Amino acid sequence: TRADSVITPLTLFPPGYSFLLSRVSLLTGDYLLTARIINAVCFSLVICTITWGMLVLTKNALPALVSGVLVLASPVMLEDFTGMMSEALFFFLFYGSFFFTLIAIRRQKDGWLIPAVLLTMLAPLVRYIGVVQCVFNPLLLLLFSRSAWKERMRKALLFASLSILPIASWLIASGGSSHGFGGRSIRLSAGLGEKLLAFFKESSAILQGWIPYFGYRVNLIPDGTKVGIILCALGALLLLDLYFYWKKRKAEQAGILLQLVFSLLLYSILYFIVLAFSCLFASVPPDLNGRMFSPLWPTFVLLGVCGLAYLLEQVPVRWKKTATVLMVLVILLPLRFYALRGWADARELHENGYGYTARAIRNSAFLQALEELSEDIPLISNDAGLVLFYTNRMPYELKPVPNYRLGDGNTSIDVLFSTQNAALILDYASMRNTYEDWSARLDALTAGLGISFQDDIGGVYSFPK
Repeated sequence: TRADSVITPLTLFPPGYSFLLSRVSLLTGDYLLTARIINAVCFSLVICTITWGMLVLTKNALPALVSGVLVLASPVMLEDFTGMMSEALFFFLFYGSFFFTLIAIRRQKDGWLIPAVLLTMLAPLVRYIGVVQCVFNPLLLLLFSRSAWKERMRKALLFASLSILPIASWLIASGGSSHGFGGRSIRLSAGLGEKLLAFFKESSAILQGWIPYFGYRVNLIPDGTKVGIILCALGALLLLDLYFYWKKRKAEQAGILLQLVFSLLLYSILYFIVLAFSCLFASVPPDLNGRMFSPLWPTFVLLGVCGLAYLLEQVPVRWKKTATVLMVLVILLPLRFYALRGWADARELHENGYGYTARAIRNSAFLQALEELSEDIPLISNDAGLVLFYTNRMPYELKPVPNYRLGDGNTSIDVLFSTQNAALILDYASMRNTYEDWSARLDALTAGLGISFQDDIGGVYSFPK
């Protein structure tokens, strides 16, 4: 429901997580409790799925256990499973569908494809980037199945058609209120090269935080060089793995570890391609942050574990024990780093909260000021999510924040604010995190406005009569 009481699908985000949250909350009566339950269930399912999938495919308990523990100890996972966010559900849908698909291929039993298709169908309904899975999983069937090529193509096409059907139905059904894919349209703009370089720089900055013991010496390498190294490394790994896989496949010696490495590299590349395309051409580009890249974290963990396990297989028998000890030490170092960092982050979250549930916000008088606003007054905010979260009222979103006094312009928001006695709700933290000139922008935006409430968290303003 919009601020003007018109009911319309919010197609900027897919409906899957919101639908699940609303259904389960009917039983619990509390959205926060519901989010905690979903997070706990999905976290358990993700750890169990990854550990079980690796155990079934490799028939080796060590890489399966190491994979599960590294994913479990990660601060990346902690961030995604401690909020009301769709990533928690998306993690399970991707890794569940991935392992079910590979198990179906290895065991040559089509029954395993049923859960794989079902989970793949749900993934884009939770996050639009889940469409990658609708291409990726059928592609695995096409590449790795031992059936005849005609049979492979038939299965892959059927898999892709079934998995894309729900998200296509949602987009068609909500098409009357949406322009393009997921509330976005494709647009061609100047400076694509600069945008692409900016995408790689931001991606590199985020992924650097996942490297254990990441030191200052890496900053001596220019960003452009880092981008080139990452791209060349990914491409070289993909080609090298493909070479070894097909070489051993012809000799009927291709193992599951090479297959896993190739599959995970392929998924990482497809994920980056779709994300880069969205940033370059979408009318509403996605925010590049840790959450956006977090589904790749278990992928990188599995890549490292499978790579080390494959190297260990190639070591001569007489060096096997020594190599095993060295690889265990190599694994213990990042495990120690992630476990300590994750424990510190968990304590910080427990003591001070995070995001909209931060203790500073929950204990502030700012929330009381929001709750006291009359339901007849239209709301405008630069952080619509915060207002919706605490008041259950969807405000008109002020984005981007203008650098002139609100109400003096000719936009619909300006007219609404100056004529309808609307309340302007500003979250100062959001402004500080979004705009470098936030202080000057705030002064210009609120110059001469009436101040109903103001503290360190935010303010409530009105247009002078």
